[in-house]
Amino acid sequence: MYAKSNGIVFEIASGGYLRVDSVSPGTLRIRLHETDDFPESALERYGIVLHRSSCDYALEYDGPTCTIRTDKAALTVDTRNGCLSLRNERGEMLTCQAERPWSKSFSFCVPKLLQGDSAGQRAPR
Repeated sequence: MYAKSNGIVFEIASGGYLRVDSVSPGTLRIRLHETDDFPESALERYGIVLHRSSCDYALEYDGPTCTIRTDKAALTVDTRNGCLSLRNERGEMLTCQAERPWSKSFSFCVPKLLQGDSAGQRAPR
């Protein structure tokens, strides 16, 4: 893991690189790439999307995981496989990744049941 022009780059043990930029206290930009080179996108290059300066963040390490904490969010990265989990400022899980990002199935899970759900089953409509 190292910092690269306002971003944090992780080499994922299972392959590839993951970069996290703290854009604002509630906004984190996450990118995956096969190398540690993250070229700017066409939207940035032509001024359609302006990459704002980064905000303050803290890094916390716990074995193979690293948590990037801002005033409003905490993103935990598992450096073994690139799986992510996002929590709000109260520590409540907002979303987490169900599978590693380099699989053909890139998916996230939301660990909250919908209103009326029981044991993970949807309520009838």
